[in-house]
Amino acid sequence: MPEAEDLYEILQLHPSAQQEVIDAAYQRLALLYHPATDPSPEAAGLMAAVSRAYAVLGDPEKRDAYDQSREAAKNAPAAQAETEPAEIATPQQRPRRRTRQSDLDYITIGSTKEDVARIQGPPSSTHTNADFGCEGESWGYGSGDASSSVRFNKAGRVQGWFNRGGLKVEMATGPNVTTSEFFSVGSHKDDVVRLEGTPFNVWIPNPKTNAAIQEEREYRKFMREVDRDLGKPRNPEYYEPVGKFDEDEDSDLETWHFPSGIVELSISTGRVRAWDNSDGSLKVQGTSPETEAAKTQRRIESRNAAPTPSVSPRSAPVAQGCGSLLAALALIAVAAVSALFLV
Repeated sequence: MPEAEDLYEILQLHPSAQQEVIDAAYQRLALLYHPATDPSPEAAGLMAAVSRAYAVLGDPEKRDAYDQSREAAKNAPAAQAETEPAEIATPQQRPRRRTRQSDLDYITIGSTKEDVARIQGPPSSTHTNADFGCEGESWGYGSGDASSSVRFNKAGRVQGWFNRGGLKVEMATGPNVTTSEFFSVGSHKDDVVRLEGTPFNVWIPNPKTNAAIQEEREYRKFMREVDRDLGKPRNPEYYEPVGKFDEDEDSDLETWHFPSGIVELSISTGRVRAWDNSDGSLKVQGTSPETEAAKTQRRIESRNAAPTPSVSPRSAPVAQGCGSLLAALALIAVAAVSALFLV
């Protein structure tokens, strides 16, 4: 029997790779074998193999089924293979094996720190997100109004960036593309990349460190005791639980910023959740739900809004009576002044 191709080998991955690593590997190889990057005749066949592998491994259900069949074939008795008639195996075209992104000229989601240093050069500044109580690290390039940054997750892989024009960042479309001229709620992120290109800002919230969580819990505990001594709660946020993410951040939210607007996607599904098309330039169709940024701003404004004094129905006649009395006194004063001038 011909040897079945190993989809993990095609994407150059270990079978235990997490889903986000599989997505990043596909984007890296798709850029690598894109005709603009590799015009060689074999690139089209290699790209087809990569797309075929990702069509299975990129879908959790298809991947589970593939893993089961792969494990069953791996554990099949060797004697069974020996009894089968020998056949001439059809050579399978596989991507060229590379241990690093030696031919890739762009930074993309999932790139390593070594890739970023090789492609972009050494950073002008670095800081750990632990300074802000979060996991991960950021590298800065440039300064002032021309500063850009690359953000890494806890594993040291690129999870986002802010590009003011100096970063060599790129996103590639995957197999989940359509021919539609617009995207809408529920569209796959591949269509967003196809229609809008690479976002200049990719934002994924970083989980808080355990130390930061414990510190905030102690602080909120202290503030609750202060509220108790005062006899009533003053700050509702001190009574909310402290988790791995900030209260106004969604752990499944990925935000892409384009010059033409903002698109919010679900990390788990890779699908559009909402957008902000304030200038009307995004290629969108339909109605968008309220974005998380708008929800956050509304919550902040409602918390900071001063209560508006209102007049109760019982006190309204008194207020009206006071106004009538002042008006009468004013008329009397005007009459008295006129009488003096006449005299």
